[in-house]
Amino acid sequence: IAEDGRLLIRDEPTSYLSFLYPLLIAPAWLASSMETTYVLVKTINAILITLAAVPVYLWARRLMTGSYAAITTVLVLLMPSFLYSGMVMTENAFLPAFLLAAWTIALALERPTLLRQALAFGAIALCASVRVQGVVLVPIFLTALAVDGLLDSRSRDGKGIVAALRARARAFRYSLILLSVLAAGYWLVKYVQGEPLVTGLGAYQPLGTADYAFAETARWTLYHAAELSLSVGFVPVSAFLVVLALAAWGGASSAAERAFLAVTASATVWLVPVVAAFAGRFVMRIEERNLFYLAPLFLLAFGAWLSRGAPRPLVVAIPAALGPAVLVYFLPVASFLNLRSLSDTFGLLPFLRLAAELDGGLESAESVAVFGGFAAALLFLVLPRALARVLLPAAVACFLVLMSYNVSREIQDYARSIKSITYGDDGNWVDDKIGERSEAVYLLG
Repeated sequence: IAEDGRLLIRDEPTSYLSFLYPLLIAPAWLASSMETTYVLVKTINAILITLAAVPVYLWARRLMTGSYAAITTVLVLLMPSFLYSGMVMTENAFLPAFLLAAWTIALALERPTLLRQALAFGAIALCASVRVQGVVLVPIFLTALAVDGLLDSRSRDGKGIVAALRARARAFRYSLILLSVLAAGYWLVKYVQGEPLVTGLGAYQPLGTADYAFAETARWTLYHAAELSLSVGFVPVSAFLVVLALAAWGGASSAAERAFLAVTASATVWLVPVVAAFAGRFVMRIEERNLFYLAPLFLLAFGAWLSRGAPRPLVVAIPAALGPAVLVYFLPVASFLNLRSLSDTFGLLPFLRLAAELDGGLESAESVAVFGGFAAALLFLVLPRALARVLLPAAVACFLVLMSYNVSREIQDYARSIKSITYGDDGNWVDDKIGERSEAVYLLG
């Protein structure tokens, strides 16, 4: 792109991977040296991924008081996932794009004007242009419509489930018509071209043609749900479950909260099984990097729960607290503690480092993860409300800081190790050996 504006890989056309992200980082390749280019790419990445704080804060202000909105935004910025800014990966642009799309969908649910619906569609298209995975926002949007209607029917002035769903369908009739037209047009184009529908996925086409076993997908869904809970410190997931249960029980506290819960629940229902199906079929490891976009939503739920006074009616608080811990109990943490987590599962990397320090190794690290889950559940249940509103966000913040620190150290240690066993302290010996204008083979192992 920097040379002649064409999207090529090694001078050859390639299946669609990402359209927008290469455009955003292409200016860095105008620098005079690759060292400068890499620094510029990381700078662009840092700016892009930090922009995620903007939709988070604006969304938080609609759900909670200003102080808790600030706390929630800080918690999001402490996530270990922000370390992806040091890597040339679409995650850096996809996180803010996904959160922007989720927020605009919630705004449209809250007040379904044509402008807000148009903004939601625009944000979804923006997200999909960063990575094809963004198309999942379409079924998330449709599912959120139904969930929002169901939650609305539980409010004091609710008109019943059927009436609420009909009201949503009328309010979003133009959006539904547009989606129907786009789907029919896409099918017609592929029919005329004589190509399968999955060809629109570009480089991800094999995902649409593979066979998925239900039992395996269910097992990997459990694994991914457990690791996602672990990656945010359990408590935010418990808080989300409590707020969702209270909204289903007696109605949400506001239209903004109802829309937020609808989007978060729908995104979880779609993203976790979809990523799990991919992981269980193709890579056989937990793919947190395709799922961590949900973490800010749970942290938003945590802030909303705190702002509401940390309500914990026992009938919903006990299962909400124990659920995430039980999931981790059934997660074979030790089997996933390996170097394959370096690029895909930041939430487990600190336990890999911990295993090296404990006498029991991987099994002891797994026990620590399980113990942490039940300890978090106990704190969530027994802390007095006044203390919970102070100590729980502080505990989650400390957990995220420790996770980020250990993930960073693990990545740095691995990089130093690879450098020492490949090209040493000075990589110039390659140029000295073959001449600066020659080509060298690079083997990625």
